Amino acid sequence: MRNTKRCIVYLAIIFAALSFMHNAYAFSGEVTSVYGWRIHPIFGIGKGHEGIDVAVPAGVGVPSLVTGTVVYSGWCGGYGYFISVQDSMGVCWNMGHNSQLLYPVGTHVEQGQVIAISGSTGNSTGPHVHVERRLLDVFGDTTDPLDYVASQWDLSGWDPNNSTGVFGNIVPNIDFDFSNYFAPSEELLKVTKKILELLKPALDFVSENLVELMISLFVIDLAVYLLTGVLGVRPIKDFSELIPKIMRYGFFFWLLQSWHWLVSNMFVPMIENISSTYSGQSFSESSFLQFEAFFTSVTHLIKPFLHINEQFSFLTQLLLMILVPIILTLCLFVTFYMVYKLVVFYIMCVFGALGIPLMIYSKTEYYGKNLISAVFTAIFDLIVSAFIYSIVINTLNGFEPLTADSVATFVVFVLAFTFLVWMVPILSTRVTKHFNALLNN
Repeated sequence: MRNTKRCIVYLAIIFAALSFMHNAYAFSGEVTSVYGWRIHPIFGIGKGHEGIDVAVPAGVGVPSLVTGTVVYSGWCGGYGYFISVQDSMGVCWNMGHNSQLLYPVGTHVEQGQVIAISGSTGNSTGPHVHVERRLLDVFGDTTDPLDYVASQWDLSGWDPNNSTGVFGNIVPNIDFDFSNYFAPSEELLKVTKKILELLKPALDFVSENLVELMISLFVIDLAVYLLTGVLGVRPIKDFSELIPKIMRYGFFFWLLQSWHWLVSNMFVPMIENISSTYSGQSFSESSFLQFEAFFTSVTHLIKPFLHINEQFSFLTQLLLMILVPIILTLCLFVTFYMVYKLVVFYIMCVFGALGIPLMIYSKTEYYGKNLISAVFTAIFDLIVSAFIYSIVINTLNGFEPLTADSVATFVVFVLAFTFLVWMVPILSTRVTKHFNALLNN
């Protein structure tokens, strides 16, 4: 309780300090272009200047001239990043060429409250604030704003002592491009292929060595059968009872020798065909190794948010600096998850072959069946994963890319995508668990 009260007191002190500094904040600059007819500095033609230009360095907090409501906040052609505050009389005070806008439409702001960060966006020859006074509407009739602006701001020139209050240059401009980060590299592809290249020959190695083991077991089994008959431990009535034993060994010999062929020409094509049929997309083993496919689908959708710069407000920049790495990391997780499933499939195929000789004897048959069922469970798991993987890529490719002004949509997408990535392993595990239970019943 004492700590809670202490935190409240600290927050109150901080708020009071900010309020004091906010009220004490003085904006200063030099008028470089007045209201009225002039030669446009960029186009070189005579044109009416519907406001005044106040020169200030980039990155300076621009305070609202009035108390009112933000009625425009966003990009506006030659104005660049443009914000308008309408006062109680219906007059709109417009400010253009900002680098950042701090509040959305509908926000109530106080006179002197910093609402933008100065810059040189739009049709501008250098950092400055373009100020307009328009009647009744954001783009209504204009009047000269100079007298009122001069009553609120110091127009004698840039004064760093006055303009480095709370909000002066303390709001940093983040410029970070995530486009070249997090993407799976060629090295990852090489490592994965190397693992698969080692696992595939292991199928032949296991098969060849297990065949020799099977031959040894068959010889020992036959010798014990004959020896017990000769010694009279168990009478041999008819050698025809050896036929089922020989056929059983023959089947498992063939199964071991053909194990690699079965994996390559039966199991893998079955996974590919079923996945392609139900996902509506051509699917192959190499699809798992096309790391860029999934990553490209997501980054194409969120492309406007990969480069975080002055086009976003400072708070939006901070939000994107958190959300963009999250969603790109989730893309990497999905990529690694699919590779993991493929590698597990081949590992299970290698060790699953060990279950074949165990199935010969009744005392070890249970363990052999478990190993073989693990192989089919891995096949089923890979099919389910491939199906979900393909469906997600198809769905993402069907979406139109988000626009830079749809930050709320981007946040919703991140939440939905996070939930999906969280659910896929859970769903896959539960489904394969039930499938494995059916095989072992």
